[in-house]
Amino acid sequence: MGQVLRKCSAHALVPDGDLYGVLYANPDGENRRKNRVHKELLDNGQLGLGTLGADGVYTFKSGVGFAWSWAGAGATRVLQVSITGTTLTAQRRATLQEFCDAQFGIGRVVLL
Repeated sequence: MGQVLRKCSAHALVPDGDLYGVLYANPDGENRRKNRVHKELLDNGQLGLGTLGADGVYTFKSGVGFAWSWAGAGATRVLQVSITGTTLTAQRRATLQEFCDAQFGIGRVVLL
């Protein structure tokens, strides 16, 4: 990464040298966290949310979607995830939360 020119208010307190890791490079970096949760939603057959197309690419079943946002500030922001177009059973919700906790740590991803 090059020089940090500007930071948003959510990342203002993150030291410049740590910013790239917080956003991308760290195993629990914000971009990786969001993308890995998205992939899990599609790929995990136990959740029943994704479907494999003829082209070999997983997509959400018709009417199902993935909405996400961030809460907090700095290096400890929390990914908030909601699944639209369906309601997860308690068991499926627990499966997804267990994945998130194991991958990123407890409290780093919250299912709304």
